Order: sequence, then C-alpha cells, then structure tokens
Amino acid sequence: CQIHRALGVIDFWFMAGGKRIHKTVHHFVFKETGGRITPQISEVDDVRWFPLEEIVTRLAYPDERKLIARSQELLS
Repeated sequence: CQIHRALGVIDFWFMAGGKRIHKTVHHFVFKETGGRITPQISEVDDVRWFPLEEIVTRLAYPDERKLIARSQELLS
C-alpha cells in the first residue's frame, strides 16, 4: 500500500500497568497497491482491508468515525 494523504490525529489517555499513558495516533488514507499486509505483532492483533462504506460500522470510538467521514469527503 502507499500513503495517499494525512487524515488527522487523535490523542487520548489510558491506564496500563497502573500508569496513566498519553497516546497520539496519526491516521492516513492509504491506497491498496497489491501484495500482503501484516500487523505489527506488538501493537495489533489483526489487519485487513475493508470497503470505505463498511469501515464506520466496525469502529468503536466517535473520533475514529469522524475521521472516516472526513476520508469519505476527501475521496469523493
């Protein structure tokens, strides 16, 4: 795959091992160019391609759904 464009940034706090951790996640729109994608095992359990219309139904957080809505606008 190749990066098409930056989409946005989400930052959040969570607890792990009794510590409060701040995480910043940069999101990008990618173009599939063939080949095989594999997860970074230490961070991700699974990785897959989905049709853009289907992604929003798979997201758990409102901030992520906003980014997907933005990507739909950018790609239409």
